[in-house]
Amino acid sequence: MKGGPRKMNLQYQGVTFPRVNLKSIREQMVDDMTVRGMSEGTQQQYISACKRFVAFFPGKTPGQLGPNDIQAFQVHLVREKKVLVC
Repeated sequence: MKGGPRKMNLQYQGVTFPRVNLKSIREQMVDDMTVRGMSEGTQQQYISACKRFVAFFPGKTPGQLGPNDIQAFQVHLVREKKVLVC
């Protein structure tokens, strides 16, 4: 994205909230993984895993998912998919 992520003021019922970063969660993840020196292939695998995680909870956005959801997904992976979770 040229010039960095877009920022905008949010206004709700006459109250203005500070500028927020509109960079997507995916873009933030890619930036973080790049800084950590992860290869493009590893990054693609992590993004793919996150997509499967979010898809497991239809109707919820990534921002609504928390530690209990992570545990429920891990239990699903172990019981149903026979995946070893570390």
